[in-house]
Amino acid sequence: MHRKQIVTFFLLAASSGLFAFFVLNCVRALLVKGPIWYEGPVLGFINTIRLGRLYQLDALHTQPYSVLTHTPLSYLLDYAIYSVIPALWPLRLLNIVLTLCCALLVAKLARFENPDHRVAGWFAASLFLVCTPVFFWSQVARCTDALACLFSLLAITALVTLPSSFRREVAVGVFWALAVLSKQTAAVVLAPALFGYDFFLTRDRSRIYWRFLFCGAVLLPIFIYLQWSTHGGFSQNVIAGNLVRATAAWWLMVTLRLKSFWLLILVVALLGGLRKSATSIWFVTSLAFGLYAVAKRGADMMYFFDTSAALAIMAAGIVISLPQMRRPLLKGAALAITILAMSINDLQWLVSSAGDEDYSRMIAWLSSHASPNGQILSDDAGISLALGQNPVSDDPFILAEWSARGVWRNDALMDGIRAGKYSAVVVSDSNLLWFPAERNEVAKGYTLVKVFRSVDPGPKCIYVPNAVMAAGTQLEPLVLSPADKQNLPCNIGRAGYS
Repeated sequence: MHRKQIVTFFLLAASSGLFAFFVLNCVRALLVKGPIWYEGPVLGFINTIRLGRLYQLDALHTQPYSVLTHTPLSYLLDYAIYSVIPALWPLRLLNIVLTLCCALLVAKLARFENPDHRVAGWFAASLFLVCTPVFFWSQVARCTDALACLFSLLAITALVTLPSSFRREVAVGVFWALAVLSKQTAAVVLAPALFGYDFFLTRDRSRIYWRFLFCGAVLLPIFIYLQWSTHGGFSQNVIAGNLVRATAAWWLMVTLRLKSFWLLILVVALLGGLRKSATSIWFVTSLAFGLYAVAKRGADMMYFFDTSAALAIMAAGIVISLPQMRRPLLKGAALAITILAMSINDLQWLVSSAGDEDYSRMIAWLSSHASPNGQILSDDAGISLALGQNPVSDDPFILAEWSARGVWRNDALMDGIRAGKYSAVVVSDSNLLWFPAERNEVAKGYTLVKVFRSVDPGPKCIYVPNAVMAAGTQLEPLVLSPADKQNLPCNIGRAGYS
């Protein structure tokens, strides 16, 4: 009993500390006025819906170019929120609320798997919130992953807590369909858990296929309608939009950001966290899919959102079992150290408003020197929208990838750059978000005049047409240092990957 009381005390203390850390980050995020990370595409997607171009095939070939790579539920939810309050903080708040709802379901599942230990739920919920993929992606104006995770958790909760019945299968099927409508990867990640639980674990296969039927009954008419109403654009966006290049270098870059997260997974697995449960199956499939998916250029830690939920539930089971284990102090210390290491690693993602002033100065400068003279070409849709313009593209990264693979080209865009049509070109990452032909034309026809270095997530370089410089202007060419020429991400002539 003494050991149990000690474990309970430390669980409560750890839960409080971890939750407070998450809340601190959320408050800081809500106070940031400028974009956090790459939030520009989110505003671009909202503008695309406002213009009635959601998934439209025509939007892939005429301005404003639009590629929406996920199923529509999160886009429509963001659009509804932004229509009421047109600012970034309500979108971040929505994402935070959805993440907290996920945490409540994590707590419910942890209590279900550990019925004699209510405190296990609060520990699992707080650990989920500080798992690095969740900690970072819950603070930005992008609710796709939290929404898909929420419906996945609802599907698993219904699966394991409701008695076997058609009512359960309806609930599981509908929640699964909603998860797929939030992010299509839920179709692959969740399927093994929903199939394997009854087929291999409970051995009750009497109604197992009904959940698949009910899921299909929801999805099929929606997908048929979207494909028909967009003239085939829906599949071009949601399927072809995800067919980008995969590289070992990108995989290594993403996975190295999660060093302490991998350590926590290893410790939980070695201490017996993998059990015969739907949660464990979900953990394995989401982890395997995430490790595969992050090799895609442009992918990031969000692919481990589901993995974090399952891992937190498994970790709670380990902590509750510590009093019955051999060497409980040593094993508990190992788990505590890995959680502390992950929390320390999270500090690098603690959001800051340091870039707000520079972002405001950039918008003011463009408003004064460029936007009155014509359209801005920017790889951040949020900049164009802040200037009262439609962006040229809501997600230039996908267009750059398609161009590199030879499956997309647009002569009108290239002719516009070549003719000096754009009054300014704003560059964030010249190699990631611009394809070679664009870079070459900007380098030939435009002059670098300004760099705003403190904008999140990185510096912005401003280029204006050579013709404007030749005609006489107060602007002067900006000469970069040798180090900036090589390392400044927004430098259009920087050597790097393409």
